[in-house]
Amino acid sequence: MLTTTIATVRERLRSLAGLSPGAGQAAEAMADALDDALRVALLDLLGSLAAELTGQLDAARVEVRLDGRDATLAVVADQETPTPPSPPAGGGEARMTLRLPEDLKDAVTRAADRDGISVNAWIVRALAAATRRAPSTPIVGARLSGWARS
Repeated sequence: MLTTTIATVRERLRSLAGLSPGAGQAAEAMADALDDALRVALLDLLGSLAAELTGQLDAARVEVRLDGRDATLAVVADQETPTPPSPPAGGGEARMTLRLPEDLKDAVTRAADRDGISVNAWIVRALAAATRRAPSTPIVGARLSGWARS
């Protein structure tokens, strides 16, 4: 996917090189310089797309998989669907005020409607699932480079 897109950009730059006698060398240099920058930008775009699509799926997630210098999107079914926790034995519940951006509130409402549950139950289920996950250590300020094979 990435290699094909970048090859298309290279071809378009080469076709522009034909417009001027001295432009060929400049177009080739630009194509070389843009290769890695385009690859990183496209991977970032695919990651954002995967996150957006995952947010719209009930029992699955979208992954970006790297294969050499190419990437593909894959839909992976979740192993278990989280269920809302039972109320505490003593019946104690805590109240909380939550401020959300309007578009996030609308997305939560749509997800709750899709699941056939109330917005409150959907939020409780989402928070319970998030707190059951294994903690992850974010990588901040680090750069990863190299090759991976899945």
